[in-house]
This record gives sequence, structure tokens and C-alpha cells, in this order.
Amino acid sequence: MVYFVKKISNDKSVYILSPCMIHGPNNKGNLNLIYDFLSLGIPYPFGKYENKRSYLSVENLCFVIKELINNSKIESGAYNVSCDADSSAIKLVQVIS
Repeated sequence: MVYFVKKISNDKSVYILSPCMIHGPNNKGNLNLIYDFLSLGIPYPFGKYENKRSYLSVENLCFVIKELINNSKIESGAYNVSCDADSSAIKLVQVIS
């Protein structure tokens, strides 16, 4: 995805955030499906696949938004937002288990 961001004026900035999968309390989506599946005690069927995913906690997303609002030194731009390290589905299953 390519974003072109133009500065509006010297006192205004534009930010485009492209977050990855967001997790947190009462999240909906794939993470809950995996958790529900593992709660049944059935072995995870995709253990031999080594895939990497990026995740972002709700708390970290809020931190980024707060910094964009409060820190005038951050330049206008498009930002991919995620936590530092990617995790495989296997690692995620191990953490949930």
C-alpha cells in the first residue's frame, strides 16, 4: 500500500495509521477463535506451518495516538503500527495454552 501525505500547513499535520491485528480485552476475531478452539482441548491442527504475524495491543495503539496528538515533532506521514516482534501462530498457541 502506498500513501502520499502532504503537509497541510506549518501548524497542522496529517497521520495515516495502518495497524496490524489489534488485541485487548473483549477483542473479536481470530485471536478469540484460536482461544475458543484451544479451550476445547483439541490439538492445534496447523502446527507444522511457520507463519509470522504482527500484533498490537490496544494499550500500545492508544499510546501511539496520544503521542501523535501531544508531540509536535512527529512528522506527517503514513505509519505501520505494530509491536516490535512478530510471532508465529505456533508461538501464539503456546502462549495462550
